[in-house]
Amino acid sequence: MKKKIYDILKGEIVTFRLSPGEPLLEQNLAKRFKVSRTPVREVLRRLNHEGLVEIVPQKGAFVGRIGFTDVREIFQIREALEGLAAKISASRFTKKELDEFESALDTEDLDKAEKVGRKLHQIILEKAGNKRISNLIDILRSQLERMYFFAKNLPGREKRSLEEHREILQALQMKNGELAEKALRKHIVSTMRTVIESLGEG
Repeated sequence: MKKKIYDILKGEIVTFRLSPGEPLLEQNLAKRFKVSRTPVREVLRRLNHEGLVEIVPQKGAFVGRIGFTDVREIFQIREALEGLAAKISASRFTKKELDEFESALDTEDLDKAEKVGRKLHQIILEKAGNKRISNLIDILRSQLERMYFFAKNLPGREKRSLEEHREILQALQMKNGELAEKALRKHIVSTMRTVIESLGEG
């Protein structure tokens, strides 16, 4: 049951069905899920550890807010780690794999293109074969998912993202590690700037 509660609350936080700063009352959640307050408290602690919930002593739990500092720190880490992964993996893709990505990104369907782009990020990490990079990214996974959902829905972001993923793919097709790293870093910085601007700080 704890996993079900965790999955539901995480999904609602990541997709902003629960708003940043919204209180998460143990009693109400226990009633909603028809459980005691103990599993609810444990789930809230886990979400707090993942950066999605803020627990304030004497006040309770709240949906974590998205602040400028949080955005910068998360994207800076992602830029460094995924950029390095792109550099390492550039020579490890097969022509068939790259051709499939090229075909998939040759589309005007932005929702489809975003899914392909996310898959490209995933395969780059896998091809890099560095477990520590993957593990560090996994630690931030929940917060990255939230940032992804936020950025995805900003005007013009999906179209720019498609163009940036095509640039990353071109560098991989050239098997140019330095160019792949540069293109991926550019993409992540671009996303970060979009999020920061949308929060009111350009």
